[in-house]
Amino acid sequence: MRPSNLCRSRAMARFLTFRRMTVFGVVFFVIYVSCVLCMHTFMKQSTTRSDNPSTLSNKLEERDPNNLQNIQTEDENNDVYLPYGETRYPRLVEGKFIAPNRIFHLDLKGAAPKTSYLEKLIPLIRQMGGTGILIEYEDMFPYAGELSGLRAANAYSQTDLRHILQLAVDNHLTVIPLVQTFGHLEWILKYEEYAKYREEMRYPQVICLADEGAVHIVEEAIRQVMQLHEDFSLTAFHIGADEAFQVGQCKKDLAMMQTKRVGPNALMLLHIIRIAKFVKSLAKNHVRVLMWHDMLEKVDFDSISRYGLRNLVEPVVWKYEEELEGVLYPEFWQKMAANFPYVWGASAFKGADGPDQYASNIPHYVANHISWMKQMNDNYEYFKQFRGLIVTGWQRFDHFAILCETLPVGLPSAAVNLAILKDGRGVEDAARRAGMVLNCSSSIVLSFPTGLAAYCNFPGFEIYKNVQQFQELVTSIERDVFNNYQIRGWMSEFNDKYRYSQLWYVDNCSFRVRLALADIKRYADLIKNSMEEVFYEDTVQEFLYEYVRPVQQRLIELNRRLDRLSSHRVYPRRPFPVNSSV
Repeated sequence: MRPSNLCRSRAMARFLTFRRMTVFGVVFFVIYVSCVLCMHTFMKQSTTRSDNPSTLSNKLEERDPNNLQNIQTEDENNDVYLPYGETRYPRLVEGKFIAPNRIFHLDLKGAAPKTSYLEKLIPLIRQMGGTGILIEYEDMFPYAGELSGLRAANAYSQTDLRHILQLAVDNHLTVIPLVQTFGHLEWILKYEEYAKYREEMRYPQVICLADEGAVHIVEEAIRQVMQLHEDFSLTAFHIGADEAFQVGQCKKDLAMMQTKRVGPNALMLLHIIRIAKFVKSLAKNHVRVLMWHDMLEKVDFDSISRYGLRNLVEPVVWKYEEELEGVLYPEFWQKMAANFPYVWGASAFKGADGPDQYASNIPHYVANHISWMKQMNDNYEYFKQFRGLIVTGWQRFDHFAILCETLPVGLPSAAVNLAILKDGRGVEDAARRAGMVLNCSSSIVLSFPTGLAAYCNFPGFEIYKNVQQFQELVTSIERDVFNNYQIRGWMSEFNDKYRYSQLWYVDNCSFRVRLALADIKRYADLIKNSMEEVFYEDTVQEFLYEYVRPVQQRLIELNRRLDRLSSHRVYPRRPFPVNSSV
């Protein structure tokens, strides 16, 4: 090769080498800048609130670094549970955490509505802001085979329930069935045939946990309910498990505790684990197992961790007070989060203001929901997901209790409180929204005992109106008749017994008593006629017997007393031959 060509070749080689190095340098610089930008973005996101659930671990570490290792251990913990219409978690509105799942509790204990009413109610639940329904069947489920004797005489049929469940699916409502699994089993244990399965013979509340026959009945009830619900997108199942006041007292429990060298709490945890695994084994797809939280409060958290409950159940923290800060402390949520990546809350829209409260005290329930909004907002970041709120509506406090507010009476409260939960609305705005959803002529009145709008057109409005007005009538009768100073002073039982009174006062009060009697009779007829459109006859008669009859009987007796007193014209000499017999 000639020298000139050699020089040109060497120069070209140096040029090519330089160009390759330049290209590599540029590429390296671009990669470096990209990495710096990504790291900057990540660090920024980790110090601010985000809708991305993957950042929750950083927030948990910031708030309580001791909890992080405990909370995120299982792949299943990536299970964010969102209902139809919700697309992200968490969702914040003006800085307020919005419960993704807002579950309407349909309690069928002893006051189950007719299916014709449920057909109207289910679409309304969606319109009010609900995303699902928790159905507590008790004895209204059409149990078959060995459990056929447990169903109520007016239990729903399979056809009824399939129709209702399909209607819920059509309205994009999640349906969660609830079957009690060791406490509140009065509806089973009350029968002589099943009394042998009681934890304590005197109390038909809790099953003997170590008795295979008792557990078999519970599992069979679960199996039959799940078998029906599997055809309707079953994604969650509630096993109850609250208020088990007797545990570890039957002979078989005592023997098992001695054999396993455990106490009542461990026995209870073993039962919960067995039931939760049984539910999951029956499910065709992944199903979340919910349970009320109160019995877990009795157990030390080391035991909960040791027994592995975190991957089996999701606690539902139920609190119905107006002010929750005094009962739910930050430490409670931190301890709960250390053992459970997912949690629910439970509020109330009715049935939590006294076992004999038949009218709706809307302000009480509004206060409960406002307090729950704060609890969720302050504590949701401790959990992989705060699932949402079950808005409970108890028909009675337990199987043996009397009726409290019926379903139609609680609907205005439900509408207001679901409006608060859905978008974080203020109370007045929620009342206006509820009035629109319920087709009312004005906002829902947030007062007690009134709670009325001028007129509404929602399923069961006539019941709501009549009951609320009846409650006002009873209040006025108590004030103007039974506590009337003339009646108290001159028309007592003592006056009647010894046949003396001041007829001037008797005559003044007679008209008042007769008018009250006529009003009571009128409202008895109104309530009866309106309730018969929604409920079966047993519910109608129970309501009248429990709440109308006592007032009516007091008035009838008082009216008779006044008639007897008004017939006297001469009166006995003192002293009277009094015998108190006390």
